[in-house]
Amino acid sequence: VAAYERALADLQAEVEAQRAEVPLMAQEAVAAEENAEENAQLAASRAALAEITTALESGASFSGAVAVLSSNGVDVPEALAAQAESGVSTQSGLAEAFPDAARAALREARSADTEGAEGVGRITTFFANQLGARSVAPKEGDDADAVLSRAEAAVRSGDLSAALSELSALPEAAQGALSDWQDGARARLEAKTAADDLVQQLLQE
Repeated sequence: VAAYERALADLQAEVEAQRAEVPLMAQEAVAAEENAEENAQLAASRAALAEITTALESGASFSGAVAVLSSNGVDVPEALAAQAESGVSTQSGLAEAFPDAARAALREARSADTEGAEGVGRITTFFANQLGARSVAPKEGDDADAVLSRAEAAVRSGDLSAALSELSALPEAAQGALSDWQDGARARLEAKTAADDLVQQLLQE
């Protein structure tokens, strides 16, 4: 009888111990499940961000990737969200479009400079505009031709920020011809900056 009672007591103690472990095991299971879900979301967010980075280089839409980030609770900057459907201008596209925009801007600047001029000055401007003559190598000076030459050099080197800074010095008469190009360049710069910030944010999580 004594042996039976001891065995029964041991069994009861074991049952009590297991009963005490159940809540802990349940908590651990829930925590593991939550951690797995968080890791899956983080992996999906990083993959979506990689897709966005690729799209910024190709000019493709990235609305699907932005939707993934938003659904995972990532705060997507407006600079990215606003361009998600249409995509942004590519670096190569902006470089290819710049010469035509620059010629148009220089034509407007020259016309404004010679407004009211007569004789040789007017004739010189006419032929310069007809030929589209402009400096293609960067040169010093604050005239429109010099500003555009430095801006184009910055575009060719991939420095859109420097190019936009140079273009801000153009006379008002020349700004209109470059407004679309500048809008595209700014949109690309802002989207790239926003994407880089998100990369740093997700890498730290």
